Amino acid sequence: MNLLRESLPDGFPTDYLLARIKGRRASLVADWQPLLAEGVPPGTSDEGIWEALLQEFEWLYRQMNRELRHSFAPVFLVFELKTIILCLRNKEIEERLKIDRLLSFSLLSERVQEALLKGTDIRSTVAAVTDCFASAGESFREMERAYADKGLKGFENSLMRLHLEHTVKTKHHPAIKEFFILFIDLRNLMILYKHLRWDIAAPPPFIAGGTVPYSRLREISEKGELAGLETFLQRVKGLTAGGIKGTESALETSLLRNMTDKLRRIGREADGVGLILDYLWRLYVEARNLALLHHGKDVDREALAMELIQ
Repeated sequence: MNLLRESLPDGFPTDYLLARIKGRRASLVADWQPLLAEGVPPGTSDEGIWEALLQEFEWLYRQMNRELRHSFAPVFLVFELKTIILCLRNKEIEERLKIDRLLSFSLLSERVQEALLKGTDIRSTVAAVTDCFASAGESFREMERAYADKGLKGFENSLMRLHLEHTVKTKHHPAIKEFFILFIDLRNLMILYKHLRWDIAAPPPFIAGGTVPYSRLREISEKGELAGLETFLQRVKGLTAGGIKGTESALETSLLRNMTDKLRRIGREADGVGLILDYLWRLYVEARNLALLHHGKDVDREALAMELIQ
């Protein structure tokens, strides 16, 4: 399944790209204190933050040789899923210009972009996007049913789960494989927390392929005790009680920091693929931090600082 652009000239040798990445890492935010104190620039928006991230992703994708593009396609696509959701949200409120801007920097293939643009209403657009993904397997048809049952949020959750499950089943470079396993663990643990915290009756929609067995996730879920999750996270993931017993965002921050530390290790220890993967994640984390500051204008600065990933 290739849902990214293909009609691009070949990029550069891997060693040349790695040297350029090492230089570009210096432009990432190293000290968040000035932005915490002064706030993000006026006019900052979710779409603008994501556009900037997509521009850097596009630059990186264009620099890659064909072999690297093939290896990293599922990683780029997992981030482009948010582009799809942002476009669908703007389709709901008939913001065509915002969709055009997002897609001008997107790595999504012409077929997917056409599906996002041509639909006259949100339901027909969801159906067209589903058709694109269904080329990889009929299981992706579930996304359209999820939209019918639970709206755009249901579609988003189904899209992410199906892509992750599809990707983790296929053969990839060990560093990329570990990235997806870590990502699945993070999402499963957040799903479990939400179900326990809010006492949701429906079975949790866990994602297959992580390190935490389905049976263990179900066992903790069926007991319905948040303490069971706290004990598990401290023992298996090494998280502190503060990150577990706080808010949902505090737990997510702890899990993201855990994943960030592991990807930095992979970037140091693995070959060039690990370094590129770490750079991609750092770009995403910076965008996530900027969005947090954008939405937290009125939040206590100290509390906001606790949620930044550094």
